[in-house]
Amino acid sequence: MTTVGEPTPARVGDRAAQTAAGEERPFRIVVVGGGMAGLGAARVLEAARAQGVPTNRRNVFLDNERKPEAIRRQLDEAVYRCRMDGEAIAIGHLDPVTVEVLAAELPGIAAKGADLVKPSDLVR
Repeated sequence: MTTVGEPTPARVGDRAAQTAAGEERPFRIVVVGGGMAGLGAARVLEAARAQGVPTNRRNVFLDNERKPEAIRRQLDEAVYRCRMDGEAIAIGHLDPVTVEVLAAELPGIAAKGADLVKPSDLVR
């Protein structure tokens, strides 16, 4: 079964503030519904996994360019990666253009070879 979904990212505590305060302690990972802050995504994932926090990372960003044709291309990229790798995580904004494209395209996604699943199905 192939899957397309979106992640719940992890946020890392502010390392710069810890260093400025002379504190040398491990990062604390908190799972939140927003974006990643603090370190690059690879370091966030590494720190989260080291603490046993289920993780995964995005494969495709749907709406860097908020034009319907660009969002459709990115959705096609997510489906392609899903078919090649067995899963793909695509994220985007709740922008009216993105929502409109997804409302039109997602009902036919299974015919393209992917299933839409909950984010929790893709974190481990």
